[in-house]
Amino acid sequence: IFERETRSASVRARGQAHVLTVDRRQLLSRIEDDPALAMRMIQSMSHRIRDLSGELAKLKGDSM
Repeated sequence: IFERETRSASVRARGQAHVLTVDRRQLLSRIEDDPALAMRMIQSMSHRIRDLSGELAKLKGDSM
Protein backbone atom coordinates (compact mmCIF):
# COMPACT_ATOMS: atom_id res chain seq x y z
CA ILE A 1 0.00 0.00 0.00
CA PHE A 2 2.71 2.49 0.96
CA GLU A 3 5.61 1.52 -1.27
CA ARG A 4 3.86 -0.40 -4.06
CA GLU A 5 6.30 -3.28 -3.65
CA THR A 6 5.76 -6.96 -3.02
CA ARG A 7 5.48 -7.88 0.64
CA SER A 8 8.58 -9.48 2.09
CA ALA A 9 6.74 -11.72 4.55
CA SER A 10 4.07 -14.38 4.57
CA VAL A 11 1.67 -15.70 7.18
CA ARG A 12 0.06 -19.04 7.84
CA ALA A 13 -2.97 -19.32 10.14
CA ARG A 14 -3.04 -22.09 12.73
CA GLY A 15 -6.80 -22.26 12.54
CA GLN A 16 -9.74 -20.73 10.78
CA ALA A 17 -9.15 -17.08 9.90
CA HIS A 18 -10.94 -14.19 8.26
CA VAL A 19 -8.78 -12.19 5.89
CA LEU A 20 -9.33 -8.56 5.06
CA THR A 21 -7.71 -6.99 2.05
CA VAL A 22 -7.45 -3.24 1.69
CA ASP A 23 -6.12 -1.50 -1.37
CA ARG A 24 -4.58 1.96 -1.48
CA ARG A 25 -7.76 3.66 -2.72
CA GLN A 26 -9.85 2.11 0.06
CA LEU A 27 -7.31 3.06 2.72
CA LEU A 28 -7.08 6.67 1.57
CA SER A 29 -10.87 6.89 1.51
CA ARG A 30 -11.07 5.56 5.08
CA ILE A 31 -8.43 8.07 6.22
CA GLU A 32 -10.43 10.89 4.62
CA ASP A 33 -13.49 9.71 6.58
CA ASP A 34 -11.49 9.26 9.81
CA PRO A 35 -8.21 11.23 9.92
CA ALA A 36 -7.48 9.82 13.39
CA LEU A 37 -7.05 6.44 11.67
CA ALA A 38 -3.83 7.72 10.10
CA MET A 39 -2.54 8.78 13.54
CA ARG A 40 -3.35 5.37 15.03
CA MET A 41 -1.53 3.67 12.16
CA ILE A 42 1.53 5.90 12.62
CA GLN A 43 1.54 5.22 16.37
CA SER A 44 1.35 1.48 15.74
CA MET A 45 4.19 1.59 13.22
CA SER A 46 6.26 3.73 15.59
CA HIS A 47 5.87 1.15 18.37
CA ARG A 48 6.83 -1.66 16.00
CA ILE A 49 9.92 0.21 14.82
CA ARG A 50 10.93 0.89 18.44
CA ASP A 51 10.47 -2.80 19.33
CA LEU A 52 12.46 -3.94 16.28
CA SER A 53 15.23 -1.46 17.09
CA GLY A 54 15.43 -2.91 20.60
CA GLU A 55 15.59 -6.47 19.25
CA LEU A 56 18.32 -5.47 16.80
CA ALA A 57 20.34 -3.81 19.57
CA LYS A 58 20.08 -7.02 21.64
CA LEU A 59 21.26 -9.13 18.70
CA LYS A 60 24.20 -6.81 18.10
CA GLY A 61 25.10 -7.02 21.78
CA ASP A 62 24.91 -10.84 21.74
CA SER A 63 27.28 -11.11 18.78
CA MET A 64 30.02 -8.97 20.36
